[in-house]
Amino acid sequence: MLKRVRNTLLNNKILAREKPILVGVSGGYDSLSLLHILHQLNYSLIAAYFNHELRIEANDEELKVEKFAVDLGIPFICGGQNVGSYAAQHRLSIEEAARKLRYGYLFEKAEVWQAQAVAVGHNADDQVETVLMHLLRGTGLDGLLGMQTSLLPNSWSDDITLLRPLLSIWRSEILDYCNHYNLQPIIDSSNVDEKYFRNRLRHSLIPIIEEYAPHVSERIWRMAVTLVGDYDIVTQSVDLAWENCYVEQGAGYIAFKVKNLRKQTLGVQRRLVRLAVKKLRANMRDLDFDAVERATAFLRSPSHSKQIDFCLGLRLILEGEQFYIATWESDLPNMSWPQLEDKNLGKLSIPGKLILSNGWIFSASFVENMEQTKELILENRNPFQAWIFFDCRKSTMTLRLRQPGDRFSPLGMHGKTVKISDYMINKKIPRRARTAWPLVCINGEIAWVPGFHLGESYKISSKTKYAVHLELIRKNINDEENQNEL
Repeated sequence: MLKRVRNTLLNNKILAREKPILVGVSGGYDSLSLLHILHQLNYSLIAAYFNHELRIEANDEELKVEKFAVDLGIPFICGGQNVGSYAAQHRLSIEEAARKLRYGYLFEKAEVWQAQAVAVGHNADDQVETVLMHLLRGTGLDGLLGMQTSLLPNSWSDDITLLRPLLSIWRSEILDYCNHYNLQPIIDSSNVDEKYFRNRLRHSLIPIIEEYAPHVSERIWRMAVTLVGDYDIVTQSVDLAWENCYVEQGAGYIAFKVKNLRKQTLGVQRRLVRLAVKKLRANMRDLDFDAVERATAFLRSPSHSKQIDFCLGLRLILEGEQFYIATWESDLPNMSWPQLEDKNLGKLSIPGKLILSNGWIFSASFVENMEQTKELILENRNPFQAWIFFDCRKSTMTLRLRQPGDRFSPLGMHGKTVKISDYMINKKIPRRARTAWPLVCINGEIAWVPGFHLGESYKISSKTKYAVHLELIRKNINDEENQNEL
C-alpha cells in the first residue's frame, strides 16, 4: 500500500519534498492513514482539521487529531464554521455546504503555508459511490469519471493541486493498514446516518447491487479509470474547438463566434457551454442538463429578443456574429461600433472631420474629379466609405440618430422603402448599437447608413455633377478590419 501511494505521487509529479503538502485530517480511517503514509514517505506536511460544528463530539475529535499530528512531529492547524447555518443561508444541502466550506478553508491555509498540494483521503470505495451518485442524478462522461487523483487547476486554486493519493486503495485495505500500525481512528457517527444520500448509497443500495452483480464495485472503479483515457481524447477535441470559437473573456462574460460555434457537433457545443459556465461560475459543480440543452437550442434557433435567462444568474445573448454567456450585471463590449453622441448631431461641415466615440473619425470632403471618382466607386470594398450625390447649394447634410417612423430606400431596391428599424434588424446590427448608429441625412432623408447601403436617390450616375466623399475611419484599424466588425 505504501508503494502504491508512492507511485501515485510520483506519477502526478508531487516530488518537491521540501515544499509542504497540506493534509485534510478528520481523524477517520482514511485521513489518519493518509497522514501516516505521507509521513512514512518523508514528505513535509501540515495537518489541517476543519470543524463543521454539526456534532458536539467534534471538539474532542479536534484534540485527538492534534495529538496524533504532534506525536508525528507534524504542524497542526484548525478552523471551523457553522455548516448548518451556512447551508440554510445559501440554500445548500448540508453535504454541499460542508464540502464548500471545508475545501475553502484547506486551500486558504495551503496558500498561507505555500503548500504544493491539498491532500484528502478519498478511497476507491468513495470513488464508486461518487460515480453511482452522479449516475443516479443524471450525468455525462465527466460524472462517470468520478474524482481525479490529481486536479490542477481546480475550483479553489490555479496553483495548488488537489490530491487524492488513496483513490486506488479500497476501504478494507485502509482498515488493515490502521490495524497493522495500531492507529486509533475516530468513528464519526454521521457516517452511518442515512439521512445523507451517500450513506444510503453505501449502506443500503450498493450491498443490494452486489447481490445481483458480485464485484460490481471493482468494475465501476475500473470503468472510471478506463474513461479517463477517453476523456483525454474528448478534451483535446474540445480544446481545439474552444480555440476556433472563442473570441474573448471580459468582466462577467465570455464571447464566441456564432458561425464557428454552430459548426461544432452538439456534443462539443454542450462541452463549450459547460466550460464557459465553469469559467464564469468557478464554484459550480453540476450544471443542469436542461440548462445546457436550452443553451444549444437557443444557439440553433434564437428567440426574437436574442436574449434569454440561462441559469446561475447568467444570460445568453446572440448579437451580430457573437454569442455571449454573461452575468446579468455585466457590461458587454460595444464591439467598437461607430456611435453618435449628442455633440456629433447636426449639420455637417464640408470639408470637415468629427471625432465619434470608440475611436471613430467621420470625414467629409467635396469630390473634384468625377471621372476618377466613378472608378473609385467601382473598386470600393469598404462599407464605411461612400460617394454621395449632394449639391450644397440646394441641400443640407446632417448626421443624426434614427427616429420613430424613419424609412430608408437602399440602393438596389428601385425606390422601395423599408422601416429603418427593420433594415437594421435585417442587417444584424446588434440591438444595443442601433439607437446610436450614425445616419447621414440630406434634407432630413436618410442618404447613407454607414457600414451598409447608400440611399437609392443619392447614387452617383453619369449625369452627377456634385458629390461628396464620406468616410468613417477607426484609429489604427484598416478598412478590412472595419468591414469585419460587422
